[in-house]
Amino acid sequence: MVGMQQVTTPTTLTVEIISSPWVAVDSNGAATELPSVYVVAARVTNTGTVAAENVVVTLDYQEVTNWTLLSGEDPVRTIASLGSGETYYAYWFARYPQATSANHQYTVNAEADNATLVSTSENVYDPSGTQTVETRSTINTGNQSLLQTDAAVTVGYTFSMTQTFDLGTKPEQIAFNPVGNPTFDPSAYRLLSVEGRILNVSGGTISTFIDEVYLDNVDTNAASAEIVYSFVALLPKDTTICSYAAIAYPSGGSTNEKYDKSYCTVDTAIDIDGDIALDLDKRVDLLQVEQDEILQYTIAYTNTGDKPLSFSWIWDELPDNTTLLTETISPASDENNTTTNQVAWTLGTIPPTGEPDSSGSLSFQAKVEGGGIDIPDGESLVNSAYLGINPGTSIPARKALTDTVTSVVQAPVVTTSKTVSDEMPQPGDNLTYVIQITNTGSISASDITVVDELPDGIILNGTPTPNFSSQVGQTLTWNNLEVGVSSTLDITVPVKVDPNLSETGAMITNVGDITFKNSVGYTFEPQTVSAVIMLVVPETQLELSKTGEDLNGEPLVVSDTVRYTLQVTNTGTFTAYNVTVTDDLPDEVTCVSVSDGLDCADDPLVWNVGNLAPNGGTESLTIDVTINEGTENMSIINSASVTATNVGTPPDNPKTCPDGSLPDSNSCDTVPVGNTELEISKTGKDQNGGSLVVGDTVLYTVQVTNTGTITAFNVTVTDDLPEEVTCVSVSDGLSCADDPLIWNVGDLDPNGGTKSLTIEVTINEGTEGMTIVNSASVTSSNVIDPPGTPKVCPDGSLLNDDDECDTIPQGIPNLTLAKLAEDLNGAPVVVGDTIRYTLQVANTGTYTAFNVTVTDDLPDEVTCQSVSNNLVCDDPLIWEVGDLAGNGGTASLTIDVTINEGTEGMSIINSASVTATNVVDIPENPEVCPDGSPPNNGVCDEVSEIPPASAVFLPILIK
Repeated sequence: MVGMQQVTTPTTLTVEIISSPWVAVDSNGAATELPSVYVVAARVTNTGTVAAENVVVTLDYQEVTNWTLLSGEDPVRTIASLGSGETYYAYWFARYPQATSANHQYTVNAEADNATLVSTSENVYDPSGTQTVETRSTINTGNQSLLQTDAAVTVGYTFSMTQTFDLGTKPEQIAFNPVGNPTFDPSAYRLLSVEGRILNVSGGTISTFIDEVYLDNVDTNAASAEIVYSFVALLPKDTTICSYAAIAYPSGGSTNEKYDKSYCTVDTAIDIDGDIALDLDKRVDLLQVEQDEILQYTIAYTNTGDKPLSFSWIWDELPDNTTLLTETISPASDENNTTTNQVAWTLGTIPPTGEPDSSGSLSFQAKVEGGGIDIPDGESLVNSAYLGINPGTSIPARKALTDTVTSVVQAPVVTTSKTVSDEMPQPGDNLTYVIQITNTGSISASDITVVDELPDGIILNGTPTPNFSSQVGQTLTWNNLEVGVSSTLDITVPVKVDPNLSETGAMITNVGDITFKNSVGYTFEPQTVSAVIMLVVPETQLELSKTGEDLNGEPLVVSDTVRYTLQVTNTGTFTAYNVTVTDDLPDEVTCVSVSDGLDCADDPLVWNVGNLAPNGGTESLTIDVTINEGTENMSIINSASVTATNVGTPPDNPKTCPDGSLPDSNSCDTVPVGNTELEISKTGKDQNGGSLVVGDTVLYTVQVTNTGTITAFNVTVTDDLPEEVTCVSVSDGLSCADDPLIWNVGDLDPNGGTKSLTIEVTINEGTEGMTIVNSASVTSSNVIDPPGTPKVCPDGSLLNDDDECDTIPQGIPNLTLAKLAEDLNGAPVVVGDTIRYTLQVANTGTYTAFNVTVTDDLPDEVTCQSVSNNLVCDDPLIWEVGDLAGNGGTASLTIDVTINEGTEGMSIINSASVTATNVVDIPENPEVCPDGSPPNNGVCDEVSEIPPASAVFLPILIK
């Protein structure tokens, strides 16, 4: 997998600088060419117990002045793995100045995936800590010869160069430098290894050395040296190699340095002819591609030469806007050098032509994604495959061979715009929006979606062309539209400006979003179009009036309820928008209620009228307030104001007084007066006296008194007579027909002013045993707390603790009266006879008859002699029977009389009558003749006679 790193056990690296601590500077300039390049060598050793993975060795040459790396030199060396106890040698070619005694310090770093960074700046041969290399003056007196090398070099081919050097007598130090000329190109050829031997004068081997370019304490018998440098060709370039050896000899406690006098001569310089023997063929399956499609890349390679190619790499750098599909890589790539936009294969050695594996094919796929950005139409996706040579584990720094393929992106090129038919409309105007989609690309724009969200204040007013696919609220959506190559689509949307809009100068923006795809379904970056209108609202004119009305009537009194009426009218010819009326009620009143859903808690009251139609459109608001206490004699002025968004000059604020009059010089003619206090009393009296009986006449008297110090205005007494009575008459011109009785007393003077009203009623039948309560109430314009309602019973008493009357009306009894007569002297009736009248009264009803009285007015023809029940012979006789129980209660009375002389032949008729306080229907007066017979048409059948003279009557006489 790309980028996967395995966790390994840590190990430890050491690094040493093993290059020469000094370099040669020609002191006499005898040679045509002077050496100015030397080899920097480092030794890296794994001292740990496990292999170091992905080792990186870096030369930090710290370039200053003429101490520089040779042009083209890569300061980094890499190897895949360094086993435990193994050593790796790294070589670099660097330049140095031609001034003597110049010193320089450089650093070599080494690290691995599982080994921490180590560094050194000290040469193992001269660990002074202040310098790593210095220049020394030398003389070109040495000898060298070229034994063998390859002049024709193929990229990837490893070749060697063998040289011998005459060491002179007793050399002490030898610095071997495979390259001394600055024309050498290290980017094309890399030193891989060094090995050699020291020989004596007879040609015998004294010692050998491997990967060392500086020898110290050389054997004193050394006469010559043979050294082999191995290079690998990285690039097909021609170059020249001028190697040399610098030798130091002991001289009186110091050293004397010399180098080859044959440096870089025709005989010692090596000219390298670089070439490449490999075919690289890069192919792609689609030369025209759309975004989100997948490209298949194939790389074919063939070694066409007769030599193996070592350290071979092939890598491919994906073009911008593509992404590597790692699962499609074949064969598996080098995971450490493969990324999302690069794939690399380390092929190692490619055998010569004709041998197995001398050719091969590599492939992978890449998706044309664009990294989240639309790829332009006609964009070239240039993909290159490279061959390079690197002994390390990283992609070669130089490309030896390149092959390229190009795919061209095809895409729609969509431009969009939105226009409106009128950019400065008025409310209510009709508009048309046009959304235009133009495609100038090389392929069609497909599956286009247009979403147009109509802003607030804009109303769809018809059917768009083409019609939308769906509508949700103000959002219109068109789906599955297509615009071909070099084509244009216009979408027209008819709308109307909301006639209720009111803010002139308001900017209304209509925004639409457009998305589209290519044929493989890639969605391009949405485009947004907009059109802006500026609302023009013509001005209009308003009028505002305000009136006041004392709902309690005159006079204006503290605590009265006043109704303010506000009326706003649009007198202009255009709708007034957002009409707002503000009424800051005066402190002298308290808000009770407001129409139109307003709340008295708001201060000031703000009435959002809304829009008001032109040419007389009118709205009204009522505000009920009460006049506060303590405002007596104050001018209470209320005003209001009106605004609208399109009314430039609002009307003047109208002012009104509570009674509706206009203030004069900020003063009201009508000011509130104070409150007073009233008392009300009510009495009852049974006009019939005695017991309260159904049918009795009761006189109620209502009296109201102003006990305050201010006139009581509009005093009104209300008496709702109980249903148990019937009104007979009312004083002060009131009518019994009114129910309830309302007595408009009028104004009542202060400090005891009093008025009275009497009401006569009769107690209705069927009210026997009922509590009859009569009450009255009083109000006044300037009485805040009217007195309590007095309650009275018909007899004038007050209610008991049970809210009942102790005296309740009794029912009506039924009386009968009988009268009998008896001639105590026997028949016939004769002048002088004694007649006994017997009166008998009986109560046949169910109620007691109260104050029963029997009256007998004896006829003139008789003379009273005696009366029972201790009565005397009064004229007339009045018998106070008293109360007579119901259900048969009876009382009797006898009267003895004598017939007067001179009454002969006369009809003597006696009658009597009975009354009771609770008897309505008095029985008829009974009449009787002296013999006990009733008269016939006012005549007695038997009249008195003259008694015979001297007649003797015997007791045994039977009449």
